[in-house]
Amino acid sequence: MKELLAKKEQMLFRLKKKKKEKNYHPSRPNQEGSLNDIAPELLQVIISVISHGKHSQFGLSDIIYNKFITHLCRDFPRDRVPLVLAPLLYAEETEIAADKVSTGNQGIVSSGIMDTSWANLVMDIGYAFTVTVEDCKNHLIKVTGREINPQDVAKILALMCRTHSNLSDSSINLPTPGAFWSSSGGQGGAGAGGSGAADSKEKVTGQPGAPSTDHVTWKPDIFVQALKEVVPSLSWKDVCVGLDHAEFVLKDRAGLNLLITTLRLGLQSMTPAQNFPAECLYRHWTNTEGQLSLITLILKNSDIFSFADYIFTSVSVELLKTPPETDNKEIMAWKSLHLVEVLLYIAENGFYTPVMELFKIPIQHCPDVLFMALLQINPPLTVLRQELFQTLIPIFLGNHPNSGAILHHAWNSASLSPSLRHIIMVSMSDWYLRGDNDQQRLSRILDVAQDLKALSNLLNVRSFHFVIDLACLASRREYLKLEKWLSDKIREHGEPFVQVMVKFLQRRCPQILGAKIIDDQIPKAAQLPHETLNTMMSCLHACVGNVQPELNEIIMTMNANCNNLLKMQQQRQPPPPNVLRQHRGIETPFNTSTLGGQIFTAPSVDSFASNMAGLNLGGPGNGAFNFGVLGNLMSTPASPSRLLTAPSNSPFSIMPMQTTPQVNMARIQPTPTGDKITMAPNTQQLFTDGTITVSKEAEDEAN
Repeated sequence: MKELLAKKEQMLFRLKKKKKEKNYHPSRPNQEGSLNDIAPELLQVIISVISHGKHSQFGLSDIIYNKFITHLCRDFPRDRVPLVLAPLLYAEETEIAADKVSTGNQGIVSSGIMDTSWANLVMDIGYAFTVTVEDCKNHLIKVTGREINPQDVAKILALMCRTHSNLSDSSINLPTPGAFWSSSGGQGGAGAGGSGAADSKEKVTGQPGAPSTDHVTWKPDIFVQALKEVVPSLSWKDVCVGLDHAEFVLKDRAGLNLLITTLRLGLQSMTPAQNFPAECLYRHWTNTEGQLSLITLILKNSDIFSFADYIFTSVSVELLKTPPETDNKEIMAWKSLHLVEVLLYIAENGFYTPVMELFKIPIQHCPDVLFMALLQINPPLTVLRQELFQTLIPIFLGNHPNSGAILHHAWNSASLSPSLRHIIMVSMSDWYLRGDNDQQRLSRILDVAQDLKALSNLLNVRSFHFVIDLACLASRREYLKLEKWLSDKIREHGEPFVQVMVKFLQRRCPQILGAKIIDDQIPKAAQLPHETLNTMMSCLHACVGNVQPELNEIIMTMNANCNNLLKMQQQRQPPPPNVLRQHRGIETPFNTSTLGGQIFTAPSVDSFASNMAGLNLGGPGNGAFNFGVLGNLMSTPASPSRLLTAPSNSPFSIMPMQTTPQVNMARIQPTPTGDKITMAPNTQQLFTDGTITVSKEAEDEAN
C-alpha cells in the first residue's frame, strides 16, 4: 500500500508539472509527458482513490482534478481505452457506474469486466469449456459469479460459431483479461476465476489417456446439458432473440450447423419442448450484417435448415397457369413473404449488393414466384424492389408460360399502381433498346401493349427512339394514324423530338443522308416502308424554319435524297401483274390443220366431221371455199362456218345429217350483199349418194 501511495504522490507531482509545459498535447499518445506510459492498473487505483470528492484530501483542487480526468480521456479515447478504465472514465457507457467502484470491492470491478467481455472469458478457457458437463458447469458458475441470462448464452453461442475450428478466428478486439488477473495477485473474484480457468485448462490437458478430439471444437450437447442444470428456467427462445448483438456473425456451413444444433437441443430440453422460433429470423435486427450472414448460409444449406419449413405467410400463386415445384426446398423457400420482406429491409440498411446476389437464385429458378411475392408484400416500393421488377419483367416479355397472367396482374395492381405501370413501360423500352432495336422484340411489346390496352400509355414514354419505332409498327397494323401522332409529338416536345426523328431515320434508312448502302445489307425486317418514310419526311419538312439552321440543312438534304431514292425505287420496281402483256414468239410453225381444233372446241365438231367425211363437195377451183379436208377454212367473213362454232348462240340446235342414196338440194338462198357466197352451177353434182330434204328453218339458219 505504501508503494501505491508513493506512486500516487509521484503522479500528482507530474500533474502539477504539466501545467507549466506549454507544448504538451495529451492527444498524442507517444509524446513525452503523456499518461500512456503509466500502467492502466495503477491509473485505475489512483482514480478510485481520488474520485467522489476525495481529491481534496490530497491537496488537489477541483480544477486540477478535472484537468486530470480530461487528460486521461484524451489519452485514452473510447476506441482505445483499457478495459479497467472504461467504467471510470466513461461511466455512462458501461454497466457499472464509477460511484460503485472502490479500492476495497474488487468483486464489483471483476463483475463489470466480465459483463463487458463475456466472450473473452470463454476464449481464455478454450475448448476445455465443453469437455465434460461437470467442467462446463463449474466454468459457468466460477466465471460468471451470477445467474446466466439469455443474452449471455447468445454471446457464448456466437463465439462458438465463429471459433468452431480455430480459436484465433475470433474477431473480438477487446484486451485479454489474463494479464490483468495475473497482475492482480489472485484477489477477489477475478483472481479466483482466472486461476480456476487456468487450472481447469491445465487439468484437462494433462489428463492421461484423454482423446485428442476433446480439444478441437465445442460440444453443443454438453453446453446445453450444463446450462439446463445450472439455469433450469433458461428460455431458449430469448436466446434466439439475443443473437441480435454486435458480435454475432456466421462464416461457414460448420458454424451454421453448430448454431442450429445447439438451438434445437436447447429448445428440446425445455419443459415442454419448444419448436424452433423462426419468427426471430424474420425480425428486423439491429445487427443487419449478422442477420444477413445467417440468412445467406441458410439459403445455401437447406439440408441443415430451410425457410420452406417455416412459412408463416405464403405467396399466393393460384392465378399462375404453371405452378412452381413443390418438392424443391430451394424454390419453396421463396414462397415466404417474410423472407422477401426482411431481405429488402437488410438491403436498405447498407447491404444492397449482397442481397441482390441472393435474389439471383429465384430470378433464375422461379421468377414468377418472386414477382408475385414482390407484388404481395407491403409498401414501400424500395430501390431494390424497383430494380427487381425491372429485372423480372423482360423475362415475362419472352416465352414464359405464366407471362400473360403475371403481366395482367401487375398492370392492374391496386397497391402499386401507377408506380408499377411506369416501371413496366420503362422495362419494355429498356428491353427493346438492349436488343439492338430487334423488330421481333418490338412486335412482342406491341402485342403485349394491345393485350393490356396500354398502347396509348406506352407511347407516352420519354424514350423517343423507342416510341417512334413502336408508333411506326402500330401504324402499319392500323392501330394509329402516324402523321397525326408525329405532329402531336412535335408540337408537344419541339426540337428534341425532331432531332430524335432525324437520328431514327439515319439508323433505319441511312440512304437519305447520302450513305451508299445496298438494300440487301439491311435486314428486311428493319427496312422502313416507303409509306412510313414518306409520312415522316412530310412531318419533318413541315418543321423547316422552326428549328436550328444546322437541323434545317439536314432536313432539306434528307428530303432531297428521299425524293431521289423513291424515284429510283419506282423505276426499278416491276409493273403490277396483268397491266403489261409480255410479247410471246411463235413457238411452233403455223399449221392450219390445228387451227380448227383451237377455234371449234365443242364436241359437236367431231360428230359433224364424221357426217361430212363421205360428202364430195365439188366446186370450181377458184370458189369461195373448198372442203378438201375438215381443217380448210373459208375466208369469207359471213361464211356458213358459223354453223361449226360451239356452243352456238342460236336457239336452234345443230341437227345431224343422215346419209341417203340420193341427195337433192333445191337451192341455198344467197347471202346479203357484202356477205355473198358463190356456189357451184350444178348443185346435183355435190351429193351423189342420196337425197336430203332440208327444212325451211334449217335453210333460214344457214342463211
